[in-house]
Amino acid sequence: MKVQRRLTLAAMALLAGGAALPQAAKAQDDKDTEAVTWGEIEVGARVFIDEPPDHASVWDTPSILSPQKYSSAKFEEYGDVPSGLLLEKLMFGWQSGDGLYSGEVRAENIGQNNGRYIFDWSRTGLLDGTFMWDEIPHLYSTTAQSIWQGVGTDFLSTDVSFPESPPSPAEYDAAISGAVHPIDIGIDRRRIQYDQTYTPSPSWEFEASYLNDHREGTQPAGILMNGFGAGEVHRVDVPRPVDDVTQNLTASGEYFSKTPWGRFNVSVTGHASTYENKYDSYTFQNPYYQVPGTTFPQFGRVSLAPDNEAYSLSVTTGIDLPWKSRYMGTVSYTTMEQSDTLIPYTINPNAPALSLPTTDARAKINTLLINNKISTQIAEDVSTTLRYRYYDLDNRTPEWLIDQYIMGDSTTATPATGGLRALAYQYTKQNASAEVSWLATSRITLGSEFGWERWDRDRRSVNVTDEYLGKITLDARITDRAQLRSSYQYSQRRYDSYDLGPVLDAMVSDPLGTNVDPGVRKYDMADRDRHKAKVSLEYEALENLVITPSFGLRFDDYLTDPAIPEYGLLKDNSWDGGIEVAFSPTPGINLMAAYVYEDFDRDMVGASITGGGAALVTGGWDSKMTEQVHTLVAGANIEIIPGVLDLEFYDSFARGVSKWTATASSRTPIATPLCPGDTNCLPFPDMVTNYNRFDAALNYHPEAGGILGLDGDLTLTLKYSWERNFVDNWQDELDTPYQHLIEDGVTTSYAMGFWDTNYNVHAVMASLVYRW
Repeated sequence: MKVQRRLTLAAMALLAGGAALPQAAKAQDDKDTEAVTWGEIEVGARVFIDEPPDHASVWDTPSILSPQKYSSAKFEEYGDVPSGLLLEKLMFGWQSGDGLYSGEVRAENIGQNNGRYIFDWSRTGLLDGTFMWDEIPHLYSTTAQSIWQGVGTDFLSTDVSFPESPPSPAEYDAAISGAVHPIDIGIDRRRIQYDQTYTPSPSWEFEASYLNDHREGTQPAGILMNGFGAGEVHRVDVPRPVDDVTQNLTASGEYFSKTPWGRFNVSVTGHASTYENKYDSYTFQNPYYQVPGTTFPQFGRVSLAPDNEAYSLSVTTGIDLPWKSRYMGTVSYTTMEQSDTLIPYTINPNAPALSLPTTDARAKINTLLINNKISTQIAEDVSTTLRYRYYDLDNRTPEWLIDQYIMGDSTTATPATGGLRALAYQYTKQNASAEVSWLATSRITLGSEFGWERWDRDRRSVNVTDEYLGKITLDARITDRAQLRSSYQYSQRRYDSYDLGPVLDAMVSDPLGTNVDPGVRKYDMADRDRHKAKVSLEYEALENLVITPSFGLRFDDYLTDPAIPEYGLLKDNSWDGGIEVAFSPTPGINLMAAYVYEDFDRDMVGASITGGGAALVTGGWDSKMTEQVHTLVAGANIEIIPGVLDLEFYDSFARGVSKWTATASSRTPIATPLCPGDTNCLPFPDMVTNYNRFDAALNYHPEAGGILGLDGDLTLTLKYSWERNFVDNWQDELDTPYQHLIEDGVTTSYAMGFWDTNYNVHAVMASLVYRW
């Protein structure tokens, strides 16, 4: 991409400019003072007593119903945790004798796949720079069982050919026998970042930065493959390729000065960003294809994220005003666009050849942000803050009319009313608020706020929503040992009108659409009343004992009325309560413990429909979704020999239980319920997550000079860690293990078995840290 090359050249110029700046500073006279150095090195070794396998197979063979319980994917999600000798950290710093020049090199996780290397340098008062190379892996799976060749590329082939649909489970097992091989699914992310600050005078400061972010690897993806005519619909799991580069270049300048009332500053920032994807799509061979190809297509193709670019310019200012006031304001304009060539509807040669309405998307979005804030100290004990924010998203993407399209990669769909229009959604959002804070007494501070938020939407069922909120706060030092912080907020959101008709008209679709009920109320636009409250008390019961209880809630009541009938979220409530205790019974012993309980409660009402319009609703259902989470944390730090030997303990436990139900609705005026009787509406199995982590470390701080003959601090640590994560989720257990999925006695899907978040790890580690 030409823009990407221009961005890279600009970054090279930035590097060259930053490197040249210190040369001008060398004219300064050096003082005959000895330079200063400092550093740190950490080496160690880790041994696993128990660890999950690096490459696990969830299923020994495709049809055995006894999966392995653990894998290393979640444990090593963001970096390898290897055994053996380790070089964990290196740091070396230097400063010239006159204090003008300094530099520091830092390295972490050296030689591992999540390593980070940083170089900082500065010329005091003139120049600061940072160069960083960072690797951030994201491991999704070590249990994936693949039938694919060409993993990591844009063409996935397979030797597997399932028998004529529908294959029996035995035929399915025979077809994949010998063709399955384990693969890891994950992304390696390598980032290079350079930051430079130049301060030629107290009134001016310039900053520039460049980031190159390269991602490479695979992600799991599921694809639905339709058959021709009455053919079955199959799901196929594939390792989707990832190979893209994001580049960001930012430059800014800021000016500082004075006004008759205080300070003044203004800054201008420019930003350019490009995204380039090596692959615009990927193609896979369909294992359900059978010669002569009258049931299923031989190949399928899926689009990937397009190349795109964005540019922005912003101006920010802050100025002190009369009457002890200060104004802060920002104006920012951004333009984003992508014009990748569109891929055809299908590569299936047996499907009709249809032309696209355009060869490229010509997608473009412009945004404008205006942010204002004025703070005023009206009196010694009263202050106010006024805010106004305006954000406009202007979607300039053409709304192409599609008169025919390929459905399910096989057949032609022709909208009955002349076509479908791809809508360009856009909106404007405004926020305004006024806050007052009053120091009523030396111990009590009262606050209040009134706020307003408006959304003006285009191409949505609701054109305008307004939300008004009121908030009060109370902070009080009840006694010299007790500090209270509390707040309560109430808000109401109301829509102007809820009408899907104009949206469907804009789409050139039937006014009532297809399988769309006008009673649906979406949670981001439906009328809603909200209550929010927070309270915490920090109580110093004794000089060495601090107790902090806390409580919070958020209750969202949606005014959706099933009796009309309307459908959607009815409530979304959550609350939490906890307590933290810190205790130091004697000097050298510090103890802490904390417990938090969280409760989530959601109600929803829905319906089953066979066509457009409320008259075709055939059943209503209620769903209740609850979740309770318990979190317990405890720790201790004990000095056995002050300054020489200490012992640390840390333990955490979290348990979450999620419950879902579905019952025939008694609140909707539907003659035929979706769930007749309890047989079809039994509660779903509970979803349970348990997490445990325990660490114990013994730290020895000998005199470094006595052991190594060096100045500095030395720490020897022996540490034991146990970490366990176990998730019992019926959705994962029934779907993601490597198997065929059976419906009505026939196999309908190929799944790779890539999802397993469970692990159980016991490890012992010894380390040596030397600092000087």
